[in-house]
Amino acid sequence: LEAGVRRCLQALVRAGVAMAAASQGAASASTPRPDDGGVGGVGGGSSSPSRKRKWSDDECAELVQRMSEQGLSTSMIAGILGIAEQEVLTACVKRGRSEDPEAAGDAGAGARVHPEGETNSALMDRLLEDPQKLSCPVTHALMEDPVVAEDGFTYEREVIESTLKIRAKSPTSNEAIGPKLVPNHGLRSDIVEFRERVVQEILLVAPSLPSGDAAKLLRRAEDFVRPKLPDASSKEKLILILKLRARLPAASRGSAAKDLAELIFGTTELDRSAELLDCFEEFWVASALPSFGTEVVEMLFKAATDTNRPVAVQVALGRDLARRIAQADLDVLAKRLWSVVSRLSDIDDEWVDAAAAVLARWSHEVQVQLSEVRKEVLERTVEFLEDPGRLQDKAKELFEADFTSGACDKQNETLACVLLALAGLQADDEAACLLLVRGRDADKSNSGVRKQLLELLSSMARQGNQVDETLLITCSMEEGVPMPANVLSCLRLSVEELSQVPAEGLIAVAEQLHALGRSKDGACLAVKAAKAHEAAGDHTAAGTAFCAAYNMDATNLSASRGVVTLAGVLVDRCNRLEQKVDHLDKNYAESANNCAESTKEINKLVEQCSHFKKELDTAQELLKAKSHPKKVEWNVQSLPASDEKHESPKFMVLGGISAHLVFYPKGIATGKGTHCSAFLQLGADLFMDFSLSVDDQPSTRTDRNFKKGEDWGWPQYAPIKDKYSKVVCTVHQVALAEGPLRIEFGL
Repeated sequence: LEAGVRRCLQALVRAGVAMAAASQGAASASTPRPDDGGVGGVGGGSSSPSRKRKWSDDECAELVQRMSEQGLSTSMIAGILGIAEQEVLTACVKRGRSEDPEAAGDAGAGARVHPEGETNSALMDRLLEDPQKLSCPVTHALMEDPVVAEDGFTYEREVIESTLKIRAKSPTSNEAIGPKLVPNHGLRSDIVEFRERVVQEILLVAPSLPSGDAAKLLRRAEDFVRPKLPDASSKEKLILILKLRARLPAASRGSAAKDLAELIFGTTELDRSAELLDCFEEFWVASALPSFGTEVVEMLFKAATDTNRPVAVQVALGRDLARRIAQADLDVLAKRLWSVVSRLSDIDDEWVDAAAAVLARWSHEVQVQLSEVRKEVLERTVEFLEDPGRLQDKAKELFEADFTSGACDKQNETLACVLLALAGLQADDEAACLLLVRGRDADKSNSGVRKQLLELLSSMARQGNQVDETLLITCSMEEGVPMPANVLSCLRLSVEELSQVPAEGLIAVAEQLHALGRSKDGACLAVKAAKAHEAAGDHTAAGTAFCAAYNMDATNLSASRGVVTLAGVLVDRCNRLEQKVDHLDKNYAESANNCAESTKEINKLVEQCSHFKKELDTAQELLKAKSHPKKVEWNVQSLPASDEKHESPKFMVLGGISAHLVFYPKGIATGKGTHCSAFLQLGADLFMDFSLSVDDQPSTRTDRNFKKGEDWGWPQYAPIKDKYSKVVCTVHQVALAEGPLRIEFGL
């Protein structure tokens, strides 16, 4: 929005200027006005641009004032009126002096253009001196925040506050005063106006002063202006100050070029990079580059290349930027480095080596289209890839960096790709062919090199040129494509010359020749392939090739002999195979007998394992028995003393085998009516040694092999009572009905 408003203002001012020109009847053209000299004009050139219309000084000052009131910068005003920025400043100063003659005539209170005859020394004293009435009486320095104390004097706020904290007395009269402070707005306005007038006069007179004096004044002007940033008007003034400082000799200019660059690229209102680049040499930017931030250098380089600045400017910026990137993490920044050096190599042949070094080391990272790279860069890249030591030396010379870390991981692959691109730039087929052969030797897996070489050799053969037929056939075989008939007809196909062709390639060409009616030639190549297989010890493939040759040309003696020899070899192999089969049959019979015996042994072992498993199960059951109760008490207090049969809850005695007690309070069988009866009943076949007792009667012990569901006990256990308390069963020993293991509870 701000940029749009600014453009509208420019359009309105231009329209006003045109109307003023028409009303004044000014001439349509004029000669350039001279620059104001000194350390150079502010506008960025050795001479001021010519005006489209010639104005008188008063008219120029009025137009400058009108544009300045609209918020336009000095550079904008200079561009619209076609004058130098120094003239804009001069007009502003003169206009201010004419509007405020009292301030202009007060040497102590404000800045003015020094009159004729004023010496530089007097001028310096006046512009460097702080007026007494604008200075703090304590520090004698120009005030920033003037306040009136209770003694009626004006002080710098921070100074008087610190003083009153120590002692509550006036620094001027030494009388006691209170802490109350009142801002002196009037004096503060005078101080602001004073600073502005001093800055304007310094900008006007500095170009004509010796460098040492100019540096002092410009430093003072900078100290006045910089605290007001980021105010747009103050930023414009600071840019002008830094431009003047940048033109000074090295001893006086300090970091002006660096500060100017940072200020310009930190400006969002206007793209001011052109101003810095226009005065690249005048501002000594090249010598100040080491102090610039990398981002600033990169933006300058981009602006220089986008606007096609002089080669010297682009090279100076590119050299500094390239070294910065090369000394950083190149595995991440390789693409940025390539963009710099490739641009420089296009405009300066001295940077061909730099581009080649980056391409040789980081071709995969930069992902560049090799077909778009300069031929000279590709040629030098090949040299570096074939001689890594030379690459390292060149990297240290150009970038002051080490290119050896992780280098040449894919050197041969890169070399093949570069040779392929370089071959495409050759006007001579033989030269291109030699490059492709080198590429194939470097990386035989590169299909692009192989295809291009095959196409080039085929084309040369069709044109009647002598080619390496071995290489042509080998490439055709590796690509898995048949040799074109119009190419085969142009080849000599000498068996002696094709000795290095793989046997598979010879067979493929032989079959093609046979299909084209050149059976005799095909048979010769097939015989050659068969002999190659024989030399490699592959008699099966040799026999197949001999048969193919014989089928192509039965009159070929080598093929006939090969087939006969093959037949003999096959008969011999058959005999050997029959003997081997007989031997295997005997071995099989013996193995079958051994297997039968082994089966019997295995069955015996299985039976033994089954027996052992049963014994193990028995042992486990007996061990589990220890986890069951050894003594069981049955509470029978609630049972009626009747003739009825009563059974206790079941309890476990061994593994999953349960048992329960049976009690007859009035007896059963022989004890009925006189004695109570007590029995134990088991749920499985089991040997048990146990005892029973009723209440406090002595227990009766017995052991027996129980059958499942059988009960055993005492029909006449004890005399009948009206009431019983408990029936107790104590287990002493248990064992399964079958098995040698028993478990004793120790009760």
